Amino acid sequence: MPLTTGFLAGLGWGLLAALAEGLPLLLQGSPWPHLGSRLLALAYLAALYGALCALLGGVLGAVASIVLRLARRRVSRAGLFAAYAGLFAAVTLAILWLQRFDPGTPGLVFALVLSGLLGAGAGWLLYHAARGRAGLWPPFRAVVLATYLAALVAVLTVAGFRAYLVDLPLFNPAVTSQVATAEQPNIVLITASGVRPDHLGVYGYDPEISPSIDALARRGARFEQAIAQASWTEPSLASLLTSLYPSELGIHCRAAISCQPHLDAERRTLAEALQDQDYRTQAFLGHPWLTDELGFAQGFDGFETVRAEGPFDPGPVRNRTMGRLLGCRQDAAACRLMVKGYELLFEPAIPLDWGGDRINGRLTRFLELHGSERFFVWVHYAEALPPYNLEPPYRPMPEGELASRERRLRRLGYWELGDPFTPREELLPLDVQGLQALYDGEVHRVDRLVGGVTKLIDAFRLTDRTLVVFTADHGQEFLEHGGYTYGHSLYDEVLRVPLVLAGPGVQSPGQVVDTPVGLLDLAPTLAEVAGASLPPEVEGQSLLPALQGQALAERPVYSESLYRVPHELKAVRQGDLKLIYHVDDDRFALYDLSVDPEEQVDLSTQDVSAAEAMATNLLEWMAHTRQVAEDLPRAAPPEEFPDAVW
Repeated sequence: MPLTTGFLAGLGWGLLAALAEGLPLLLQGSPWPHLGSRLLALAYLAALYGALCALLGGVLGAVASIVLRLARRRVSRAGLFAAYAGLFAAVTLAILWLQRFDPGTPGLVFALVLSGLLGAGAGWLLYHAARGRAGLWPPFRAVVLATYLAALVAVLTVAGFRAYLVDLPLFNPAVTSQVATAEQPNIVLITASGVRPDHLGVYGYDPEISPSIDALARRGARFEQAIAQASWTEPSLASLLTSLYPSELGIHCRAAISCQPHLDAERRTLAEALQDQDYRTQAFLGHPWLTDELGFAQGFDGFETVRAEGPFDPGPVRNRTMGRLLGCRQDAAACRLMVKGYELLFEPAIPLDWGGDRINGRLTRFLELHGSERFFVWVHYAEALPPYNLEPPYRPMPEGELASRERRLRRLGYWELGDPFTPREELLPLDVQGLQALYDGEVHRVDRLVGGVTKLIDAFRLTDRTLVVFTADHGQEFLEHGGYTYGHSLYDEVLRVPLVLAGPGVQSPGQVVDTPVGLLDLAPTLAEVAGASLPPEVEGQSLLPALQGQALAERPVYSESLYRVPHELKAVRQGDLKLIYHVDDDRFALYDLSVDPEEQVDLSTQDVSAAEAMATNLLEWMAHTRQVAEDLPRAAPPEEFPDAVW
């Protein structure tokens, strides 16, 4: 009797826990957007939690049976059931309360005492309720067993027929019935954090590093002077998606201030414009700060990022009731069981490490399900950001003297090297060469991922009606001006990015455009390709004439940096001349990139007339962006980031 009662008490408590955790998923739709997926999640929770709690209850029952036999005591079934339920309640409440306190604090003792009292009270109430109704026990047992068996059958059915079920409209409903054509093609936007053009073969580097990107450029159009509007990821890509400058978007982050720039909900994005043209929109992003909470999901029918973790991933499980109860660690058997079951039923989360491979797998599945619809897909890879991966099959550290730098580079730490406010050991020339060698390996890794995308498009026979765009959010510094990583300056090693467009609309494959352009020109370009419209306040211009062989009108391209730098920076590029404005110092620096591409010689005191003319232009632009920022409507900052600077 104690064994059976413990088993059933655990089963009942597991079903209750599954409902408590699963009903919010069912009602809110997170993290799965469709009703069918949410129902399966609830069934999976019921089966998993029921089995685990029943196992635990059986163990408790066996212990109780031994104790009662040794004590030669008999306890009523209702009493045993109430005791088990009280114990489960106490443990669960303790777990919930423990999450509010750090271990070892007085709050820990308080949580244990309070949960024990509440659990004992729940057990006492259940005991008297069961004792007062003699007929309660048999029907209750039948209901518990029937519910659990039904949930188990549902999970087994899904696991056995997932390949079939996932294609049903209940799980992946069609967004549009429109089919892409050469006149209104599919659009695949590939962005890669930190990829510099001067480390790609098609821009004059070792062709073994980037064969796939080079092949894409040979069948498309390559822009020689593409300029990012910011020197770090979030504002740069927010500018790309909206065709507005970071200042106009309300992104004002200063040094030593915690800031997470948010893509304002009032701003209309490229994805929203394409949605209005009956495009299915999907994003697969490998950067931890490109999230729904920060506004980057606007306009996407499907949105997945490396922070889109499911409830059975090792990290979140540790903080959940059953995970804490079972001591779930990443290598624990119970935790592995949860992860494996989740992966069988649902798409697993995109991991921070090797996220690009998982993203390409997601893209494969997307094309299988929705390749017949007209779509816009945004793919973002973060593999080229430090710290760099040292493992094969990517380019290893060179042999000889340079190979000895590896241990030193590990000791120095990659991100610490990029912090301009932290004293650091000075890098030696061989250190820089070692970092660049590792970086080349990561660029080669990104190239392989880009090649995977183009092969998928070919395999699904979509090449003739799919426009592929490859670019980066920013470059990376390797001490050209004393900095490492990115975000510290507005020199070309950070601002100049690759830009390649291949597919319908490109008149002359292999063409090169030398006119400087900005990343904010991409949204107007892709909107025009799709026949969509953007708001009148957008700052970019369409590059479609260049794709058709026409000359682009030369105009200034502006950039700015307001993060991880001791001073606010602005820059303007006009032809071969570039002016950088150190705002707080009220100091200008002028460079002629035609003779000084590494920006080492400041000409502001030599070519005074050019410097003054460009300074006037830059100051007028700054006044314009301030006015636009004041005039545009603003949404409230997200609750998740109350300290964000706007």
